[in-house]
Amino acid sequence: MTHLGTNSYLLGRGNLVVIDPGPADETHLAALLDAIGGRKVDYILVTHSHLDHSALAPALADQTGAPVCAFGTATAGRSAIMQKLVAQGMVGGGEGIDHGFQPDITLEDGAVLSGDWGRITARHTPGHIAIGVAWSWYE
Repeated sequence: MTHLGTNSYLLGRGNLVVIDPGPADETHLAALLDAIGGRKVDYILVTHSHLDHSALAPALADQTGAPVCAFGTATAGRSAIMQKLVAQGMVGGGEGIDHGFQPDITLEDGAVLSGDWGRITARHTPGHIAIGVAWSWYE
């Protein structure tokens, strides 16, 4: 689905923020933990609940103790039109969706997170999925 794979991002030098931990894959988890190198992870941010972006979040949270932050569950933020189409059975609305996705912290549009890694602002950007969030980062 993502050709060469989903990109996961680590922000910070001391404490870290992880953006889009990726698919539920033990090799990917091991690579992230190796890159984290025992540093404290303050937050795990998920841009949207497609399986290749969000599914590893619970395992990474278990390993690091960091809370998972997102705009909402897999169906949060769905437009009225999409809600109607799904209710009428006209679209599945679940292709590649991590239906079990549940953030520990729900962030509203404009919410700000700060740490020694900088300041991150959540921006609701429902592109190819309703709960899409872009993260504006300022160091």
